[in-house]
Amino acid sequence: MQFTIDSDEGLPIRGNLDAPPNPRALAVVVHGFKGYKDWGFFPWVAETLCDHHLAVCRFNMSRSGVGESLDAFDRLDLFRDDT
Repeated sequence: MQFTIDSDEGLPIRGNLDAPPNPRALAVVVHGFKGYKDWGFFPWVAETLCDHHLAVCRFNMSRSGVGESLDAFDRLDLFRDDT
């Protein structure tokens, strides 16, 4: 399931919540500097955790530099302001 919530500044925080049937717990996966929720190993980590009966929430921080495309570093203005 994809979701969007607004930060205190009104900027979107876009994420995914993946859950197997009857999850045991929730894992929150947070990317680091210059990362985003669908970059590198993050999708694999989410899938692996789900395979181990955990629900997984991963999201792009509002100033990560990733805009509506969800897979491109296209909001350099937000990233610049954050750093």
